[in-house]
Amino acid sequence: MKTILAILTILCFIDCQAQKGVNKNDMVGFGCYKGNLQTESVTKIKSLIDDSNYDEILVMLDSKSDAEKYLAVVVLIGINCL
Repeated sequence: MKTILAILTILCFIDCQAQKGVNKNDMVGFGCYKGNLQTESVTKIKSLIDDSNYDEILVMLDSKSDAEKYLAVVVLIGINCL
Protein backbone atom coordinates (compact mmCIF):
# COMPACT_ATOMS: atom_id res chain seq x y z
CA MET A 1 0.00 0.00 0.00
CA LYS A 2 2.84 2.38 0.84
CA THR A 3 4.44 1.64 -2.53
CA ILE A 4 1.27 2.55 -4.43
CA LEU A 5 0.86 5.73 -2.42
CA ALA A 6 4.49 6.68 -3.07
CA ILE A 7 4.11 6.09 -6.83
CA LEU A 8 0.92 8.15 -6.99
CA THR A 9 2.57 10.97 -5.05
CA ILE A 10 5.54 11.01 -7.44
CA LEU A 11 3.25 11.02 -10.48
CA CYS A 12 1.43 14.06 -9.14
CA PHE A 13 4.64 16.10 -9.18
CA ILE A 14 5.92 15.10 -12.62
CA ASP A 15 5.70 17.84 -15.22
CA CYS A 16 3.09 16.46 -17.62
CA GLN A 17 2.47 19.05 -20.30
CA ALA A 18 1.06 17.57 -23.49
CA GLN A 19 1.94 20.65 -25.53
CA LYS A 20 5.49 21.08 -24.30
CA GLY A 21 7.99 22.02 -26.98
CA VAL A 22 5.36 22.80 -29.61
CA ASN A 23 6.41 24.99 -32.53
CA LYS A 24 3.84 27.78 -32.30
CA ASN A 25 4.31 28.62 -35.99
CA ASP A 26 3.07 25.18 -37.04
CA MET A 27 0.17 25.06 -34.62
CA VAL A 28 -3.48 25.51 -35.59
CA GLY A 29 -5.34 27.18 -32.76
CA PHE A 30 -8.80 28.69 -32.77
CA GLY A 31 -8.49 30.20 -29.30
CA CYS A 32 -7.66 27.24 -27.14
CA TYR A 33 -3.98 27.85 -26.33
CA LYS A 34 -2.32 30.27 -23.92
CA GLY A 35 -3.99 33.63 -23.86
CA ASN A 36 -7.09 32.24 -25.57
CA LEU A 37 -5.97 33.79 -28.87
CA GLN A 38 -6.05 32.51 -32.43
CA THR A 39 -2.73 31.53 -33.94
CA GLU A 40 -1.20 33.59 -36.73
CA SER A 41 -2.12 30.94 -39.33
CA VAL A 42 -5.79 30.97 -38.34
CA THR A 43 -5.90 34.77 -38.36
CA LYS A 44 -4.27 34.87 -41.79
CA ILE A 45 -6.63 32.34 -43.39
CA LYS A 46 -9.65 34.01 -41.78
CA SER A 47 -8.62 37.30 -43.35
CA LEU A 48 -8.22 35.66 -46.76
CA ILE A 49 -11.64 34.01 -46.49
CA ASP A 50 -13.25 37.31 -45.48
CA ASP A 51 -11.67 38.97 -48.53
CA SER A 52 -12.65 36.02 -50.81
CA ASN A 53 -8.97 35.78 -51.80
CA TYR A 54 -9.02 32.11 -52.75
CA ASP A 55 -6.05 32.41 -55.12
CA GLU A 56 -3.85 33.35 -52.17
CA ILE A 57 -5.23 30.35 -50.28
CA LEU A 58 -4.15 28.16 -53.22
CA VAL A 59 -0.64 29.62 -52.88
CA MET A 60 -0.66 28.63 -49.19
CA LEU A 61 -0.56 24.97 -50.29
CA ASP A 62 3.15 25.54 -51.03
CA SER A 63 3.82 27.25 -47.69
CA LYS A 64 6.63 26.11 -45.40
CA SER A 65 4.18 26.12 -42.49
CA ASP A 66 2.32 22.85 -41.96
CA ALA A 67 -0.49 24.76 -40.26
CA GLU A 68 -1.02 26.98 -43.30
CA LYS A 69 -1.01 23.96 -45.63
CA TYR A 70 -3.56 22.16 -43.47
CA LEU A 71 -5.88 25.17 -43.23
CA ALA A 72 -5.61 25.81 -46.98
CA VAL A 73 -6.62 22.22 -47.75
CA VAL A 74 -9.56 22.36 -45.34
CA VAL A 75 -10.84 25.64 -46.79
CA LEU A 76 -10.39 24.60 -50.41
CA ILE A 77 -12.13 21.27 -49.85
CA GLY A 78 -14.91 23.18 -48.11
CA ILE A 79 -15.48 25.35 -51.17
CA ASN A 80 -14.78 22.52 -53.65
CA CYS A 81 -11.84 24.22 -55.35
CA LEU A 82 -9.24 21.51 -54.80
